[in-house]
Amino acid sequence: SLTHALQKALHATGLRPLRWHDLRAIHGGLLVQAGVGMTTARDRLGHSSIAVTSTFYAGAVDELEREAAEKVGKLLGA
Repeated sequence: SLTHALQKALHATGLRPLRWHDLRAIHGGLLVQAGVGMTTARDRLGHSSIAVTSTFYAGAVDELEREAAEKVGKLLGA
């Protein structure tokens, strides 16, 4: 099966086992971290609303906001 092939490939590379849903979550997190708009992330993930996408990836968004604030602070000499 495709799931067995995935697990075999992960094992061969020394990576921990993942479920297909884990890969979906990784993809969503990477979209947010890459700065892709929430509308695009919602569409790619098939969520019914931006609120759903935001709920699942709020931690990634919070981290990006913190990083942005730090970068602006450095530019301003804070």
